[in-house]
Amino acid sequence: MLRLICSVLTLSLTPVLAGCQSTLETQAGGLLTGRVVDVDGAPVSAKITLEGLEAKTDDQGRFALSPSDDMVYRLEFEADGYYPMRQTFSRAELLNNPSLDDVILVEQRAGRTLFAFGGDAMIGRRFYAPFDGEPVLVSKATRLADSKSLLAEMKPYLERADYASINLETPIFETPPGEPAPKFVTFYSAPETLEVLEWAGVDYVALGNNHIYDFLEPGLDVTMAQLEQSTLDYSGAGKDEAEALEPFRLARGEHSFDLLSYVGWPAGPPSQTAETDKGGAAFGTEANLIETTRTSLDQVGIPILQFHGGLEYVEEPTLDVETKLKLAVDAGAALVIGHHPHVDQGLELYYGKLIAWSLGNFLFDQYFYSAQSAAMLYVWMDGDELHHAEAVPIYIKGYHPTPAVGPMRNAINRRLFDLSAKRDTHLQLSGGHMVLSTAKKTKRERPQFETAIDRNACGVRTGHDLLARGDFDAHTLFDAPDRSWLDMDERIPIAPSETEPTDLEMKLTLEAGETLLTGMRKFQRVFTPGSPMTVRAKINSTAEIKVEAFLQVRATGQSLSDALENGRKIRLGSISVGPHENTQLDLDFASPRTRARSIRVLLGVSSAETDAETRIDELELIEWKTPFHTDDLECSQTYLAR
Repeated sequence: MLRLICSVLTLSLTPVLAGCQSTLETQAGGLLTGRVVDVDGAPVSAKITLEGLEAKTDDQGRFALSPSDDMVYRLEFEADGYYPMRQTFSRAELLNNPSLDDVILVEQRAGRTLFAFGGDAMIGRRFYAPFDGEPVLVSKATRLADSKSLLAEMKPYLERADYASINLETPIFETPPGEPAPKFVTFYSAPETLEVLEWAGVDYVALGNNHIYDFLEPGLDVTMAQLEQSTLDYSGAGKDEAEALEPFRLARGEHSFDLLSYVGWPAGPPSQTAETDKGGAAFGTEANLIETTRTSLDQVGIPILQFHGGLEYVEEPTLDVETKLKLAVDAGAALVIGHHPHVDQGLELYYGKLIAWSLGNFLFDQYFYSAQSAAMLYVWMDGDELHHAEAVPIYIKGYHPTPAVGPMRNAINRRLFDLSAKRDTHLQLSGGHMVLSTAKKTKRERPQFETAIDRNACGVRTGHDLLARGDFDAHTLFDAPDRSWLDMDERIPIAPSETEPTDLEMKLTLEAGETLLTGMRKFQRVFTPGSPMTVRAKINSTAEIKVEAFLQVRATGQSLSDALENGRKIRLGSISVGPHENTQLDLDFASPRTRARSIRVLLGVSSAETDAETRIDELELIEWKTPFHTDDLECSQTYLAR
């Protein structure tokens, strides 16, 4: 928990803090400070609570707390007449940066509705039958309790919305009612899935996607019957085209919102989209998007569209998707939410209407690293007008959706900012979240994000760490197994350092002459081919060791199991580490240009003539985004001539 320091903050924070300083100096972690404001930047009289403790802001909206020894801090921000907000931080990140960015609260008003949107969701496949050596997350005997544990961290985020939605990308039944569709990937989830979504605060599920029809008509019939028995609202699929295109109408005071859901392509045969004489998902053609939007408006509804389409694992929507969704806004759609790419693609304010191009996953079992970063989106609507939006960064940790903290939060927020800025939509930080506001106020400077930096004698280049978890500090958080590293061998645990319990490291116990292999458990699927890259790590050992780094490639068309066992290994280089030396591994290379579906970094650690205890920390896989740049040409020429 956090210990409250000087619980009454009065007119000016500075004298209060000065009076407390002697007490604060004796406490581990130092002072956590922040400010609570409204969307216009004006201070808010707010209450901040944590595990039963309470602090109040002063007349400038400022507050102060002091961290104790908990690993996770779940801060609740509340103020009379405002929507409450939760923000989650790790102790490790607050020790490094104890000053929060302003936390923005949104005023409650008559006619204002807070929606929450999550991306793709299912509980099937690897939740029930994981890879060898990994824990079973959902057992048949305890299926309901196990499934609830998956959403335990996100339940408080969903519940505070007036209305919460996810994309239900799975049919629902106990056992398959027939043969699956003839496609490469099919799955289904047990009926408890719906009960768990209800428990977690979900109100509506979008069905317009490419998996709702995985078990054809029999599977769709059983799924629709299960939904009818639940309390969940839904749209986007049906027994024929007319039913699939029918919106769900949500009455909120004087406003009626029409929730529509579509899939972007027919696939098949048989087609996954509904037709005149067959069931399936609503087909998101230009004509259907425009017609259903206009019909909603004609019936005095406010159309909110969810669209499942585009390409997976890419940064931006395809031109086809962009064309369709902007035509829908032109036709009168008030809000558009996208999914299917399994990664977030940023936000765009288009003629005052919000388009979220893709939110990424919400509750999914994809094992490769890029699909584990996502966002949940709050949207405040004043009828058909956008008032405010807030993106909560999510780390799908061991298939559990959890609040992203530390480097993972930084990476997700930076990506959201950069992709949105490309579309002239500028986000700002609110504590640890990203927000988009329509309020008229002074434009703020670009938020500061941690960035990888490399220098030579004259220039500097910047890049992004594709892993964003190699500090290992979030490895044990949120009661969710981390599937990132080859740490399943008992001789390669991830454990606290000797000096700081929040600083976790990978530790290798080697016998004399032994070699242990560690590194990434699975592959990084999203990278730029032919890009300058660097693998970095901090290494310390009690005895002399040698560390070799390899890049393993999963070839296009190669199965995962074959790639893990036999994938081509490219030696990147090696370093020697002397006894009790702090050594930096820093190896440059270029990512494969062709025929590489995904890559991973492996480290072979070999002891010499004695046993060794080796520690690895700050493991990074950096993709450089700029060349070395200098404003001094003479210096550069001199450096290159050496």
